[in-house]
Amino acid sequence: MGFFLAAIALIAVAAILVLRRTNRARTPTLSWPPAARVSVAPDEGHLALAARWGTTDAALAPTFDAERIVADLEQRYGISIPEDFRLYLLNVAPSGYYMDDIGTTWWTLDDIKNIPDECGEAPHGDGSDPAIAAEAKHYLVFADFLLWCYAWAICCSDGEHRGKIALISDRDQFIADSFAHFVELELNDDRDIHGIWRK
Repeated sequence: MGFFLAAIALIAVAAILVLRRTNRARTPTLSWPPAARVSVAPDEGHLALAARWGTTDAALAPTFDAERIVADLEQRYGISIPEDFRLYLLNVAPSGYYMDDIGTTWWTLDDIKNIPDECGEAPHGDGSDPAIAAEAKHYLVFADFLLWCYAWAICCSDGEHRGKIALISDRDQFIADSFAHFVELELNDDRDIHGIWRK
């Protein structure tokens, strides 16, 4: 299984490099990873992403009718979206397919689903955190890594894990305390965002 995932990751990295070379003319040159560690203040994850992404990619245009789509998500799943993530959805979430420089695909509002709708009802592995499985219907999956090697979801329940980000894989686990914390890890290409590679 490990060899299979490594092969998929290598193919995906090669595809990213080809796409980056193809799109280089319209994509600004970024220093990646950043020379200095990026810090993201609470409730400013959306601002940090907007600053990093810029406005040159058409996929990053504002989402038409974002407020209605967000309200529909809340009604469909019986949840209340944490405020910092709501700011991201309303102001920054891409309106088209967008994969960033490190292989994270940020989903459009129309693609966001809860864990059972995205992954099915079956448990994801013996090592998964039972707290995530217990509230799976209250997590919204909003991004994935390298063509769905794994994904990330935010807890929208009113319980003790509200606002935390979970890695959704064969071993579901918490990897960030908030959306802003997740964005900070992502912008710094921090390996903690990948969970399974932790020492």
